[in-house]
Amino acid sequence: MTKKCLVCVLFGLLIACSDNDSASKDTAEKATVFDSQINALEKAKSVDQQVQEAAENARKSIEDNGG
Repeated sequence: MTKKCLVCVLFGLLIACSDNDSASKDTAEKATVFDSQINALEKAKSVDQQVQEAAENARKSIEDNGG
C-alpha cells in the first residue's frame, strides 16, 4: 500500500515539474473579451500615478515656500 502511494506521489511530482512553456505561450497570445477593460485599467493606473506625483510635487513646493 505504501509503495503505491509513493509511486503516485513521485508520478505527481514528475507531472508537476514538467515543462509547460508551450501551453503558456498559446494562452498568452489569445485575445480575450476583457482586453479592452484591462487596457483601460492599466491606463487609469498610469494616470493615477501621474496625479500622485503631481500632488507630491505641489506639496513639496508649498512646503519649500514656507506654506
